[in-house]
Order: sequence, then structure tokens, then C-alpha cells
Amino acid sequence: MKLTMIILFIYIYATFLIVRAALTCNLTKRIDGLIWDLSYCGLKVLTKDFRRYSKNFTHLNISHNYIEIIDRKWIAHFQNVRVLDLSFNRLTRIDMSVFEDLSKLTELYIYSNRLTKVKTIHLESLLILDLSYNKIEKLPWNMFSGSCKLKKINFSHNSIKTISRKNFRFKRSIELNMYNNKLNCHCENYYLNSLFKWSKHTSPFCLKQKKQLFRLSKSELCDKIKTSNKKMKKKEDKVPRYIYSEKVHIHFMPEQDARKYDVKVGIKIALTLLLSMVAMFACLGIGKLKKGRKLQNNEGQEKENTL
Repeated sequence: MKLTMIILFIYIYATFLIVRAALTCNLTKRIDGLIWDLSYCGLKVLTKDFRRYSKNFTHLNISHNYIEIIDRKWIAHFQNVRVLDLSFNRLTRIDMSVFEDLSKLTELYIYSNRLTKVKTIHLESLLILDLSYNKIEKLPWNMFSGSCKLKKINFSHNSIKTISRKNFRFKRSIELNMYNNKLNCHCENYYLNSLFKWSKHTSPFCLKQKKQLFRLSKSELCDKIKTSNKKMKKKEDKVPRYIYSEKVHIHFMPEQDARKYDVKVGIKIALTLLLSMVAMFACLGIGKLKKGRKLQNNEGQEKENTL
């Protein structure tokens, strides 16, 4: 009985705080020039009352509230907004098409929510996208097909395991933050060796064996040997599992540079193979010469002995 009373009291008190915050959230007092700060207002739903203030703002801060859904009809009224902050809310899913009416939007912050999925983004003017501290597991292959001007993307502190090569077909280099994700060390992510341009101080490696990603061979990542279940379990312990980077940011090369890098890598591999072949034939030739000399010496000794 006492426990139920305590829980009821906490619920009533929390509701009171939310209502009080909403009532004391004076919309006009929170306007500072072209910035409208609606953070910590206890908002659950964005109502029609906000529309009359919506036309002139370039910065809109709706962070630290209780919003679960973004209505496209409501957000469409903020056509001049360039910076939109929706962080620290309760968004579980969001259709990126709700922002398509914001043609001037350059910075979008949706970090620290409860998102598990994201959809394709069509925002031509967008430069910065922050989706960190969510629960995103997978990225759609065409996620950035309509956002060609992106410079910085933050996916840190999510649960992303694979990155499709089709996700990042940009004509310019971008900065991608994948810190604290568990990218699988297997064939799907092997192309990262050539596609990512890691910073000088970054030392990305795969967990388990802690081998550097650049030094991992394709056979180590793409092991297709058919063995029994018992042997496979033993084998799995040896195979690296996740790609990990101590540094936060990874500089991503555009597709053209990545192709050039692939060509350079191919040339290096071809040269190393050629040199190894030359060295091998040289060793074989030296071995044959030594054997020939030994035979000549032996024949000479036999002739001397017979004489």
C-alpha cells in the first residue's frame, strides 16, 4: 500500500512539473532576434499556437522536451529555419521527408533520442546532420541520395553493424563520426580499407585480435572454410569481430578519390607480386648455380682420385 502511494505521488508530482513548465513557457519571452528557444518547456505536442511566430526565425531550439512525433504540417511553417535542434526528446521514429519543406535548413540535430530506424534524406542545403546517441542499427542504402552538400555526419553511439558502399557516394570529402559503433569485421565492410581516409593519429583495429584494419587481409575477413560446428566455434574465437577506432572522426574520401586509391593499391600489390616473383626466380637460379658448381667439384675430385 505504501509503495503504491509513493509511486502515485511521484507520478502526480512529475505531471505537475511538466504542466508547470508548459504554462511558464512564455513563447514571446523566449524569442531572441532570429532565435526561438523552446527548450525545457515540457512540450509533448507542437500545437497550432506556435505557427504565428514561425515565419522569421533562422534558429529553432526544441531540445529537452517530451516530443514523440514531428508533424510535417507544423514544421512546414518554419521555412526560413537554418538550424533545427530536436535533441533530447522521445522520438522513436522519424520520417525525414517531414523536413523537405525546409529548403534553407543547413544544420539538423536529432541526437539523444530513441530512434531505431532512419529513412532517406532529401535536403539539398543540409551541411551537418547529427543522429548520435540513438539506437540505429541499419542505414538505408540510399539514405543521402538527395543531400549532396553534406560535410559532417555524426552516427556515434549507435548500434550500426554494417555500412553499405552505396550509402556514401559523394563528390566531395565528408567527415563521418562512427565512434562507439560495432561495425562487423567481415566482407561487407572490407571495402572500408580503400574507401576511408583515416586521420594520421587514428589507429582503427578489429576487436578480438586487435589487428589494424589496414593490415587485415581479405582472407581474414572473408573466411568461407566449411568446417564442423565445433571447429567453427573455435574458428570464430580467432576471427576479429568488430572494427574499432580510438579517435572520433573519420575523413571519408569521395568516390573518385576512392577509385584512385584502389588503383594505387592495385599497382602496389602488382609490384610486390612482381618483385616477389623476381626474387623467387633469382633464388632458384642461385640454387641451381650452386648445385652445378658442387657437381663440377665432385666430378673433378673423382677424376683426381682415379688418376
